[in-house]
Order: sequence, then structure tokens, then C-alpha cells
Amino acid sequence: MKIICTAFDYTQDTPKPLYSVCFDQDSKYIKFYKLYMKGIKTKLKTVFDNIKELNQIIKSNTTLINDVMSHLRYLDISSDDDIYEFATKIDIKHDNETDIKKQLCKILMTNQLDPQNWMRIKSKSSLIYKYLEDRGINHGYKLVHTQYDLHTFSGRSRATKFNIQGTNESNPISHPNPDYKYFVHLDWMAADIRMAGLLSEDNTILDMFHESDPYTHLSNVISNESMQVSRSECKSELIMGLYSLDFNNPIICLFPKLRSWIIDKIKQFDTDYNFTTILGKPIPKSNIKTSFNAIIQGSIAEAMQHTLCRIGSSNPNIIVTEVHDSLILASRPSQIKTVINTGKTVMIKPFHGILDRDLIFPIRVSVGTKWKRWKLLESYRG
Repeated sequence: MKIICTAFDYTQDTPKPLYSVCFDQDSKYIKFYKLYMKGIKTKLKTVFDNIKELNQIIKSNTTLINDVMSHLRYLDISSDDDIYEFATKIDIKHDNETDIKKQLCKILMTNQLDPQNWMRIKSKSSLIYKYLEDRGINHGYKLVHTQYDLHTFSGRSRATKFNIQGTNESNPISHPNPDYKYFVHLDWMAADIRMAGLLSEDNTILDMFHESDPYTHLSNVISNESMQVSRSECKSELIMGLYSLDFNNPIICLFPKLRSWIIDKIKQFDTDYNFTTILGKPIPKSNIKTSFNAIIQGSIAEAMQHTLCRIGSSNPNIIVTEVHDSLILASRPSQIKTVINTGKTVMIKPFHGILDRDLIFPIRVSVGTKWKRWKLLESYRG
């Protein structure tokens, strides 16, 4: 008997195996062993719909993991790099369930299968997304429910059903609790460029955030009496040069370490592919621009997921939604200072506690009572 793969519950402080798929070489069929399965029957049927004993296995199971579906639903159960941990070529000498559980627990304790931070954060943040989905949001007089898809190539969330991320100021959005009259909008300044500067360790980029946003800084540096270059032009050129991997772009050439990083990634893609996010999540190999994009976008997604975990662990009800680079909170009038302080403290250091050093992400804080009609209150640069 060979273990093909084992899925674990990473929302626990000590991960627990959820189930294992084994292959019996003698009888040439896949056998599904229950470990902790109650509540995931629907999900499992979509994946293992040809396993005849599924109903009997679930009916006989009495072990309960609290709301397993609340995080499993966000993970592509067929994707190696999301929920599966592989334990290949491990012999199971006994085929009864107790012995298999013992073997899996031993495997789980080895360093080889110790869950990485990106796995924990994705699983834990999915609980917050699930809370937001169930609670809903008011659209006019109607309570509507968004569904968040976390399994995108870049790693960023995608809102479906009611797409709150795509709404504009004409939408009458409000918190289900009428006491929460204020919105607090916290927005990372130029998150893509900030992340690229951190990943490439280019201090020239990071220094641009000290007094202004990087696009305004570039405009001031490049412009002269004979040539004026607007902020929007600088933004367009910098982002286009970055994501097209155009290392000879004149603006990219202003940042030597960023340029070298782009060149290194191009070489790595062709010779020794190993693209990961800032927390080490492997990025599947696609075309080079898509995979390179996912390094930056996926890292920003991890920053937002950890932000949701930290705020949501104590007060998830103040969270309205995230919109990729920004977070929208709700507040009672009497608590608005507290909510602002909570949001800015977490968002300005989104990787606090999981990386060796606190990476600073400057933010803008805006406030308003109408959806997407908030006014800038202050900028914080750490």
C-alpha cells in the first residue's frame, strides 16, 4: 500500500490530517481512507465521484473537525501546491484505519511536511472570507452575499455572485448593522511597486515613498523646464516596464537592483524555474509574464490575507471587504478613531510576526459615510 497524498487541516495550531488517498498496487484501484471527514461529503463527491464506498465511509465516521468546509472550499482540492502534502514511497504495512492514522501522524511530525506560512495564512484567512460571505452586506434594502474565490493564478481574491469589489459610488452599500455608519478605507500606496522594491531589495524604489508616492516622486525628478512628465505618465511607464519585463525601459533603468532582478527572473524562467511568492508559495509555470506577475500579485495577496487574519481574529464584523490593495472597514461614529488605529497598525506592517523583519507598506486612510465617496484623512509611512 502506497500513500499518494494526504490533505491536512491547517487552521489548527497543530495541523491534523483530513484524509488520505492510497493506491493499492495489487488490486489496481484507488482507495479512500477517512481520517477526519464529517462535513465535507459534498466537496469530496465532486473530486472522488467514482469511489463507491464514499457514503459508507462518511456514515461510519464520528470524528468532527469544526467547519472544515469553511476553509477547504477555498482550496483547489486537486492542486498539489494548495492543500495536498505529498508523502511518496511510504509503505503502510497494515491496511486498517487505526494503523494508517498512526502512520500519518508520524509523517505529519516530520519536518518534511511542516506547513509553511503561506498555507496557514491562506487557510485561516478563508475563515474570515467565509464569515464575510455568511454575514452579507446591504445593497439598498436588500441583504446580499458575496462569494470569494481564492484560487486564482495570481493568488488575489475574486468576488462572485454579488461582486462587491467591482461596485462603484453609485451602489448603495452599507453595513448590515445600521450603527456602523462610517466607512474607513485603507489603501496601500502603489502596492505593486512597493512589493517589487522589497523583492528586488532596491532601496532607490523604497526611498521614493518617504515624502510622496513613487509616481509623483518620479514626475518631479524627471521633469524639467523643457519637458514635463506627468504623474500618470510615470505610473503607466513604470508599471508597463515592470510587468512587460522590459529591463531596457528608461524608467526601469533608473532602478539598478530592480532591473537586475527582472533580468535574473528571465534567466531563471528558462534555466532553473523556481518562482515563489514572498512567503514561499510555488507559482506554477505559465508564460513568463503571467508567472512573473504572480510573484508580485501573489505576495500582495498574502499581505492582505494576513491582514484579514489579524483584524478578523478579534473583530471580523468591522471588515466590509478587501479590494486587492485596499481594505474597507466599518465603524460606529464613537469608535472611528479606534477602527482607524486598528486598521493602520495592521496594514502598515502586513507581514508582522511571520517574516524576520517588519516590512513597511505606506498607506492612505480615507473616511466617509457614503460608499466610495470617502475623503482622504491622512497618509502613514511607518
